[in-house]
Amino acid sequence: MAEPSADHVIDTLNACLPKLAFSMSRYIAEEAYPYLEDGDKEAMGAVAEAAAAERNHERALSALIERLEGIPQSGAPNPLLANLNYGSFPWLLDELIRDKTAEIDACRKRLPTLEDAPEAHALLQGILADHEAHLKKFADVRARRYSPQTAPQA
Repeated sequence: MAEPSADHVIDTLNACLPKLAFSMSRYIAEEAYPYLEDGDKEAMGAVAEAAAAERNHERALSALIERLEGIPQSGAPNPLLANLNYGSFPWLLDELIRDKTAEIDACRKRLPTLEDAPEAHALLQGILADHEAHLKKFADVRARRYSPQTAPQA
């Protein structure tokens, strides 16, 4: 297989940036937390850990894009994230689980397109591994701390 073009690698990496720059985890950890009274230390710790990892991934992706002579494009925040201020913490964990699952699916779809770009492929594999670990942590906290009956039905 031929090595992918730098433009393809840049486009693929840029496609990852908006979800890292404006993720639900980051919004909850950095913006919504003062509005959330029912989040406990373990749950907020899991969210803060995911948010920190996403900040680091955003920086690493941006640095690689710049080394490839591209321009990092993180997009704009989703205005609907402000609605998270009004959700219960069990509901937010359910939303985080759905969001993280979608990110895992997106990473898995992007990975094969970067097989011949080793640095980008390794970076995306690391991001995928972190997403999977955070999903497990969110699901574990949800199962241990909150009964399924406390969250509204979708």
